[in-house]
Amino acid sequence: MRRLLIVAAIALVSGCDSSLDKTLDLLFDKEETNLVVLSKQPVLLSRKLTTLTSQQTMKVVGESTFVCFVLRGDIPLQDNKTMDAAYGTVVHDAKVKADVVLVSGDRISLHEPMMAWNMYGKVIKSNELSACASASCGSGRLPVGSEVRKIAVSSEPSLLVQGIYWESAKSPFEEPAPKASPSQATSPGSKPACSA
Repeated sequence: MRRLLIVAAIALVSGCDSSLDKTLDLLFDKEETNLVVLSKQPVLLSRKLTTLTSQQTMKVVGESTFVCFVLRGDIPLQDNKTMDAAYGTVVHDAKVKADVVLVSGDRISLHEPMMAWNMYGKVIKSNELSACASASCGSGRLPVGSEVRKIAVSSEPSLLVQGIYWESAKSPFEEPAPKASPSQATSPGSKPACSA
């Protein structure tokens, strides 16, 4: 609770000229976020499966875990109707499917992507509009501590995205996960609790 009050106070004092992401990095351990940019270049997602891998480790560190497809970088935050229209203009009727393949061999399908926006982008410098796919609850959860071998993506019809990234973070509200050995990291008992 104390950390949340500090975050709120800093956000109010610092105003819009400061990156909240950078502020949060100072307050929370960097180990609580795993960000891997998979492509900083445009990628055409199509019916043909695209496989995404990285030399950097993609690790599930918390319940907030996403694969994001960056759509545009010139969209300032506006009312919901305007943001939905901007998102729809780029995505149209494209249905993006993303599966995460863990080092354990488990393959987990993510939810269909939803709109996300970042003032300070991960691929594009600012005002980044993305479509982000997240894991389900229940049997479709990504176990905290597990590592990702690859991400398999397809889209029908085709969708041109400006970049792709993986991000997993532990929210301040999550209970600390017990340290697990590599063999335990992918076991069902280490899955995060989430509400469906």
